[in-house]
Amino acid sequence: MKKLCSFLCLSLLLLALVGCNILGPTQYKLTMQQPVGQGTVVPEPGVYNFVNGAEVVLSANASTGWQFVKWEVNGLEYSAGAETTLMMNEAKTVRAFFEEIPLEVYTLTMLEPEGSGTVLPGVGNHSYEEDTSVSIEATPDQGWEFIRWEVDGIEYSTLPETTLLMDQSKTVKAFFEEININHSPTMSIPDQVVEEGNTLTLDLNEFAEDCDDDPLTFELTSGVGTIAESTYRFSTRCGDAGEYNVVITVSDINGSTDEDTFRIVVEEDRVLVGGIIWEDTTWEADQCYCLSDNVQIHEDATLTIEPGVTVVGNDMMMQVWGKLIVEGDENNHVEIFSTTITGEASYDDEFCISISNAFLSRCEILPPGNQSGHGSLKLLGCRIEDLDQYVYIWYPKSDCFIEGNTFVGFGGFSIGTDDATVFIRNNFFSKPVKQFVFPSEFVVQNWASYNDSNTVVEFNTFADTDSVALKLQPGYDAAAMIGTKNYWSTTDEETIQSMIFDRTDDLECAGIIPYEPFLVEPHPDTPTP
Repeated sequence: MKKLCSFLCLSLLLLALVGCNILGPTQYKLTMQQPVGQGTVVPEPGVYNFVNGAEVVLSANASTGWQFVKWEVNGLEYSAGAETTLMMNEAKTVRAFFEEIPLEVYTLTMLEPEGSGTVLPGVGNHSYEEDTSVSIEATPDQGWEFIRWEVDGIEYSTLPETTLLMDQSKTVKAFFEEININHSPTMSIPDQVVEEGNTLTLDLNEFAEDCDDDPLTFELTSGVGTIAESTYRFSTRCGDAGEYNVVITVSDINGSTDEDTFRIVVEEDRVLVGGIIWEDTTWEADQCYCLSDNVQIHEDATLTIEPGVTVVGNDMMMQVWGKLIVEGDENNHVEIFSTTITGEASYDDEFCISISNAFLSRCEILPPGNQSGHGSLKLLGCRIEDLDQYVYIWYPKSDCFIEGNTFVGFGGFSIGTDDATVFIRNNFFSKPVKQFVFPSEFVVQNWASYNDSNTVVEFNTFADTDSVALKLQPGYDAAAMIGTKNYWSTTDEETIQSMIFDRTDDLECAGIIPYEPFLVEPHPDTPTP
């Protein structure tokens, strides 16, 4: 009897399980087709499975310039709502339809102008699509001037050329007003004479007339000099002697002009120098000195160059056995062009070259060879350009100071010391020169630091990250340098190390140049170009 009861229970349980769908509820496919027109749908195009009775939210988003039209389900129109729901009670195929929104067309009515003048577009009606930007232009006839535009009876602009956005139909009218007859300005500037090294200044209002008392403007049409407002200025330099033609145009507020040509004669005012300087000598402020031969400074003499002096080297040399003191100031630099400055003292003697607040171009300073001698060098607050060869500091007798300078196009420093230290601080270096007679691949190189001497390079800015800045010359066992606290125009240590050539690059170098800590921004006392 117990077996029979168990059999009946199992049979009832089996029947109950068969009556249940153990495979889960029925599922239907929803196929989302690509929309017709431009827009997006959610769900995105593709095939999805949903259980019987599921409600799917359909959403359509039209692209700019398009609008949603309808949904079709299984080829039949289903809904005109951009968002709707769909009951999944069978497999269904859905497609959204978009259509392009037609642009509105508006009419621009250009009325006959008030006064005498023409307009563009011309008088009449013109059709434009919505949001078109239309350029309108008014041109007054001779003796008339443009006053304003009115759009739909309201003042719109006082510019003769402007634009109009066609967001609705609009009516436009230009207004012109008759003006008094304008008299053209006149100008006559007499020929001028100035000595080289001086500045010619002219108030152009003194040479121009206008019968209408209109404000005048002046423009340098051709020739030398500059014009700022009504002031003409031509600053001459040593070597500018000669004749120059200048053309200036004067204009009034109505566009009437006159042109005048005048001549400037720059007379020579220079001192020719050359030969031996036996005793203390001063080249006086604001004078121009031209080298006609090499200048040699005797060991018992000092040549002092005062502020404002211009030195034209003419590729001659300034050879220093004694002292060369160049003393510009911040507001009145000394200018030195196309000369070679050499130190000629023997090991037992000492030359002194001190240059401050000067501009040097196409010069050489202590070039390599037999022109560097023993002595001391100071370069302070200078700008040095196009110095192709490196500066060869050869066992100086006193400390050397290279501070606060800007070097652009520079061959570098090659240094050896035994009793003195070379300080290279707060300088800006850019565009190092790499190819010339004595090629260098450095900004600062040391090949000897005997006894307690050293080369200290700090607080400088090295602007070029693709070239070597500091270098120990291989094969010289006393070479050394301190390169800490500089700004390398980068904080990437791998790049900084590539700008340093030492024993990490060549085992023939005497040691390693320390560079840490380094600056993450330029030092405040270092110049910027």
